[in-house]
Amino acid sequence: MTLMVAAPLSPALTSVRFGLMTAAAHVEGTRTAVILRGEADASTTAALADVLSWVTAWRCDDVVADLAEVTFIDAAAVGVLAECRWLLEQDGRRMTFRSPSKLAVRLLRKSALANLIEAPDGEAQPA
Repeated sequence: MTLMVAAPLSPALTSVRFGLMTAAAHVEGTRTAVILRGEADASTTAALADVLSWVTAWRCDDVVADLAEVTFIDAAAVGVLAECRWLLEQDGRRMTFRSPSKLAVRLLRKSALANLIEAPDGEAQPA
C-alpha cells in the first residue's frame, strides 16, 4: 500500500470516494474505525488502500474495519484488508472486522481472517 496524499490529513481523518465505494475513517474510542460503504472490489482497492495507508501511517491505535454497509466485496479488497492487518501487526497493533456480510465472512475465512471478526460486544471472536 502506498499513501497517495501529499500531506497528513486533518485530525478529523479522511473520506475517499472512488467508483461505487466510500471509505471513511474516524476515531472511535481508543481505536480508529474505517467505515466502508458500497462495492469494495478490484476497481476500488486504490481508494481503500489510500485510507488504510493513512490510518496505518498517521495513527497509532488499533483499527476496526466496519463492513456493515458493504454491498459487495471481492478477494482483491479482502487482500488489501489482509495487508493492512499484517502491517498493523508489525507495529504491535490489531485489526478487527465489524458486521461483515455473509459473503465477506466467507472471504475472510478463506483468507484466514475470520478470527478477527468482532462479536457483538466489540471483542474479536475466538479462533
